[in-house]
Amino acid sequence: MSARQFAELQRLGTRTITTSQAAAAWRVSGSAASKMLVGLASAGLIESLRHGVWLLDRTATAEVLAPEVTSPYPSYISHVSAMYVHGVIQQVPAEVHVVSVAEPRRIETSRGAYRLHRVTPELFGGYSDVRGMKLATPEKALFDWAYLSVVSGSPNARLPETEWPPAFRRAEVAGWVRRIASQRIRTMTQSLVERRLEPA
Repeated sequence: MSARQFAELQRLGTRTITTSQAAAAWRVSGSAASKMLVGLASAGLIESLRHGVWLLDRTATAEVLAPEVTSPYPSYISHVSAMYVHGVIQQVPAEVHVVSVAEPRRIETSRGAYRLHRVTPELFGGYSDVRGMKLATPEKALFDWAYLSVVSGSPNARLPETEWPPAFRRAEVAGWVRRIASQRIRTMTQSLVERRLEPA
């Protein structure tokens, strides 16, 4: 029975599923679906990602799963997490840093913790699909880190030792800085960016 139930969920073609979606797929009540999902998890076929959300693709990494974790809001990996993926820093971040337009918060999952940072719609972007991840460019990762540091009250924030790629485009960072509405925050963000790009 478990294999058939799991196959029915797999046919939906998603990495994750909510309890209500599973109930609709199986045409059962929410409480019945919850019990069936717990059974599938006990059999090792799926995983409880967080409350009400179940992971069907157990090979998916925490970074790849970020859009499902922040759904229905779009998001991308940025800040020090993107810097680590790009090899800019060697220190592994304790949390997966995600940028979205949703309210900032920390989200605990079975795959680790996510730190959700909020930006305005004008500052959302600067990422591409890399190995299944929505990943900020090194330039946007630096901008996001600097901007978010400033707006959170840490205009002198520090980074671990960095090694920026030879093709790093300062003009791309400057373009994002120009989008900041507040002149004060714009100036402080630019200053922090420049300090962190200076040779050690």
